[in-house]
Amino acid sequence: MNEPKGVNSQYGKSGGNNRYSGKIVSFAPKFSAQAPVEESYIPVANLTSIYIRPTSSYLIFWRIIGRIIQFIWFGMVLVLGSIKDHIFSWFSYSHRLSRLQKGAKRLKKVLLTLGGAMIKAGQQLSLRLDLLPGIYCDELSTLQDKAPYFSQEVAIKIVELELNRPIDQIFSEGKLEPLGSGSVACVYKACLPDGQMVAVKIRRPKVLESFSADLKVMDLLFNLLEFLTVLRSGISRNLRSELRNILMDELDFRLEGRYQELARRYFRKRKNLKVSVAKVYHDYSTGKMITSTYVTGLWMNDILHAIEKQDHVFLKKLKKFNIAPKKLAKQLIRLCHYSFFECPFFHADPHPGNILVKPDNNLVLIDF
Repeated sequence: MNEPKGVNSQYGKSGGNNRYSGKIVSFAPKFSAQAPVEESYIPVANLTSIYIRPTSSYLIFWRIIGRIIQFIWFGMVLVLGSIKDHIFSWFSYSHRLSRLQKGAKRLKKVLLTLGGAMIKAGQQLSLRLDLLPGIYCDELSTLQDKAPYFSQEVAIKIVELELNRPIDQIFSEGKLEPLGSGSVACVYKACLPDGQMVAVKIRRPKVLESFSADLKVMDLLFNLLEFLTVLRSGISRNLRSELRNILMDELDFRLEGRYQELARRYFRKRKNLKVSVAKVYHDYSTGKMITSTYVTGLWMNDILHAIEKQDHVFLKKLKKFNIAPKKLAKQLIRLCHYSFFECPFFHADPHPGNILVKPDNNLVLIDF
């Protein structure tokens, strides 16, 4: 049976948190940080503008100040826009509906402009129908895999710098085709010299600096609230520590490659779950990029949307590929039970944007 066509990498968010990290490390495959390189090759482009790291407390200070100013400015934009929409919504129901739509688009635009951890916050808010109206959740759900790309030229330069070879010696066609994008990385389609199609996930430039600044701002905010006794002293210490560890681990693609390989091994032993994970090519992966088998399928997001909207054309396509939504739901329940109660390793973020569906109800998990 032919597979459905669709945009699909094997990536999205972090995840892979586990109960027994000691066991996981002991089973981890030996990771090769770089493929064999030609010592004579020096990347032609000047990449200093791509990897800018703070070298002094002075730069860190001004980066934090700039971030605080951004938060204040865009916070005012949201508040004033909301007040204006509320005034016009008093006249009719259509204005109330338009207010929600405008507010959702405005919030999404602000999060995209702020970037970094704010996009990740928007991704999580899109799943919280208990906190936000459905219109907001629908609008923010596009942040899961449709965040803005960085240019292909920058992506090629990063790959060349990481693997220390020109792009035409790494991928057969010497180019990268955009597939998807998230808060931390963008995903590109490429072809290895042996003809194998792969998905290459590349970390966004300066995302580490952006995350670090956001965490510093969060520290200042919570410390101020504790100093003013709005919060009990020390109550946020563990929260901030855990959040910092999670975000920093997510930026290390060596960990993601290890987690993905381990998940692949575990699920391969339980074929009745009908769950698979793409193979990682460690020789083409580093701390800032990860390469794995290109996987096609239908996004779980699209399936849920088609069911909610009763899209008969899409539902006929599901029948064509022998995909039954009720069976998928049962498989997801069995997958969660196995992950949480039997396996020492589980996917920590199995939202619909991280699940692909292949013919005959086969699932593919991405973004570890």
